[in-house]
Amino acid sequence: MSAKKLLNWSVFLFLAWSVGWFSHQQWNKKHDIATYACLPLQQQPALLNETESSVTFNKEDMRQSYPLVVMNQLLEKNDFQNAFEHFYVLQEKANDTVVQQVRNIIFSRALHLINAADYRLAKQLLNRYLLSSFRDIESRLLLAKIDLIEKRGRNEFS
Repeated sequence: MSAKKLLNWSVFLFLAWSVGWFSHQQWNKKHDIATYACLPLQQQPALLNETESSVTFNKEDMRQSYPLVVMNQLLEKNDFQNAFEHFYVLQEKANDTVVQQVRNIIFSRALHLINAADYRLAKQLLNRYLLSSFRDIESRLLLAKIDLIEKRGRNEFS
């Protein structure tokens, strides 16, 4: 084999290896983003830009976190009507990860209301959730817990 052919093959192999390595690195970045999207919003890390000197958010991550922020704000205002209209739209259009994260926000708010002894609002929230997810056992268990707490409270004071 001549030196020129050997050099051409070496360059070809180096380029093929470089393209493979680069593709592998890019695939891993996209895979990491998908993995983090499964985490609750509070546990998701901020994505760094190429220089990693400042924190910037990917547009897709912003689109994914926006429904969660809206739902959280509506539930904090106890605006269940608009919150569940938003939830119904998400169930139709968003991916399963976003819907699961919104479900976690709903349950977090319900537990907050229960701990604050605001059982009436907690029942309203869980009953509204059951209209769209009537097979959800956790929501039924929380409603039973509220009923049990209220029953014990009435027995203590009667």
